[in-house]
Amino acid sequence: PMLPFSCGRLRAMLRLDGVRGSTPGSAGEGVLWSELGRPLLESGHALGEAEILFTKIPDEMIQARVDELVARSEIGAKPVEDSEYTPLSDEIEFQDFTKIDLRVGVVTVAEAVPKSKKLIRTEVDLGMETRQILAGVAEHLSPEELLGKKVVVVANLAPRKLFGLESQGMLLMAEDREGKLVPVGGDSEAGAVVR
Repeated sequence: PMLPFSCGRLRAMLRLDGVRGSTPGSAGEGVLWSELGRPLLESGHALGEAEILFTKIPDEMIQARVDELVARSEIGAKPVEDSEYTPLSDEIEFQDFTKIDLRVGVVTVAEAVPKSKKLIRTEVDLGMETRQILAGVAEHLSPEELLGKKVVVVANLAPRKLFGLESQGMLLMAEDREGKLVPVGGDSEAGAVVR
């Protein structure tokens, strides 16, 4: 059986106006189960003049686009297998680790620090208070990418002044083998202790 054609141009080309459709509810009167053996087109039906419905894309254009995409994927691409992990640091005692107060926080403000290419000024809600923390991640992340993120903060780091602003902690970041930094996050509520 012939399929119904919804494309007006194709129906006109095949001169299907007035020809019953091949499914119930299609153009024309449709087909009943009892009529399945009956031909849809009468013998001698003249088709219209054939015309090209789609323009073929030249092979040269296709190859040029493929070459462009391949070149783009290879620019600066260094196979991950060839990159080395940062070596492990020296061992510490458990007591040294327990001195670090890690807390989950939510970045509520994030903005570039004027005259600095590396720093982003953040305000981080730690549940019990909000801290201003300067993060040296502007070469890896935009302020918009930090805004609203849950992060892990070193909350008991001694304050330090940078570019005239006081940083009251440190945002923890994970660095991959290619040197890209992403925030270390936590799903807990603001202020939760990371152990």
